[in-house]
Amino acid sequence: MIVVALLVSVLISCASLATRVGWVCAMLAPAWLSRGVGALSIDLRFMTLGLLAVICIGSGRWIKGWNWVDLFVGVLTVVAMISLQRSQLFGPSECLVILSTWVVPYVMGRLVITKLSDLDQLLPYACAVCLVLSTWSVVESTTKVNPLNVIAGRGGSRIAGENYRMNLRRAEGPLGHPIYFGMTIAMLFPWSIEGARQAWNNQLPRLFIVTPILCAAGVFCTLSRGPILVLAVSIGSALFFWKPAWRLPLGILAFAALALMVAAWPIVVDQLESLSGEEQGHTVTINGDEYEYSGTKHRTLLYIVYASAMQDAGWLGHGKWGAKTDHLLYVEPELRRTFRSIDNHYVLLILNWGIAGLIAFLALGLFAIGSSSQLAFVGAPAYRVLIGSMSGTIAAVMLLLLTVWFSNGFGFSWLCYIGMLSSSVSAANKTKHSPRMATHRIASAPPRRKIRANAEPFHQAGHV
Repeated sequence: MIVVALLVSVLISCASLATRVGWVCAMLAPAWLSRGVGALSIDLRFMTLGLLAVICIGSGRWIKGWNWVDLFVGVLTVVAMISLQRSQLFGPSECLVILSTWVVPYVMGRLVITKLSDLDQLLPYACAVCLVLSTWSVVESTTKVNPLNVIAGRGGSRIAGENYRMNLRRAEGPLGHPIYFGMTIAMLFPWSIEGARQAWNNQLPRLFIVTPILCAAGVFCTLSRGPILVLAVSIGSALFFWKPAWRLPLGILAFAALALMVAAWPIVVDQLESLSGEEQGHTVTINGDEYEYSGTKHRTLLYIVYASAMQDAGWLGHGKWGAKTDHLLYVEPELRRTFRSIDNHYVLLILNWGIAGLIAFLALGLFAIGSSSQLAFVGAPAYRVLIGSMSGTIAAVMLLLLTVWFSNGFGFSWLCYIGMLSSSVSAANKTKHSPRMATHRIASAPPRRKIRANAEPFHQAGHV
């Protein structure tokens, strides 16, 4: 189906349309449908990029304007391979795992967006994907049936099937886990709010006006706390860049909320446990000391359980945590089953690739956020809300990685968006913030119907 969709796109239009169709296919394809080759799992997203690469090379559409974010992606990849080589775990399939996890999604984002006007071209496709996934989430949660699992004869994840909350099923969609599904939908919110804004101005179908509301409902129906927090930050970021007069109050509110959360952390943890219905009273003994245990506290206890392993990781880590029996010796036997799941990307990153890997990852994310936020502030006024909200969403996911490992289920979207933002910054730098860039949207994306005479373009209506 993906091959047919891409070929038809090329035949009826061009490689540009094929990249957008390929991105839609990658977002909707079931992540659990894959084939193992050594350590590598070849999934539909990996295959889609391979087909897109051939199409783009053949048509002359390729990445334009290399930048610092590209460098950090390369550095992270090299650090990972050196770590594996140093730990005597390096092999062809392990090399492909690194490339498919960290490079493939980023390159897809760079190919889909090569110039700022590509954001306009992708917008209706992104809104349509958001509508499909959000509706899927609501239907699955309320009916307690995942239609794709029924068709495939697949049981679904244990968390979605057994861990009901508020008598609702935790929707997992095509990604096989409620957290991954919720993160993916939450990262689509910037597109939904921009689509609704343009639909309000009759530049897109009126149906897209409801996209943000349905997106929020879709995130809620995964009943995952992390994605709901990401959605809240995404909404705040959109308002921050949309309404300059609200920036100071929003900034004060965000700072106050963060300070209150840090000051009252035990109360915050208790409330999170209550919301998820976790059992209380269970304890674990770590290095002779007794600690209260729950799914929420599991994340903070990881620092204690893996303290010595992280200390010995050094600059380049252990290569691939769990690949050697020696790694088990760092954890007390009675704790190995309980703490087998390392639900903290930064802990796992240090264990795998050490301090160098942690620095490379942070540099990648922070530089992408910083450069795109700057673009939203001082350049490309017509794309300010979209780019600014995407930057805030990327930052929120980085914060939430303290509570979940970097699964390709939602990591694909995160890296793909970083690739899109990277291309947007390169394109803006290339045009030197020319006047044409500020008016390009109106010229390249005419409204479906004639706009009212008093409906001025957003960037000319005093909101800059």
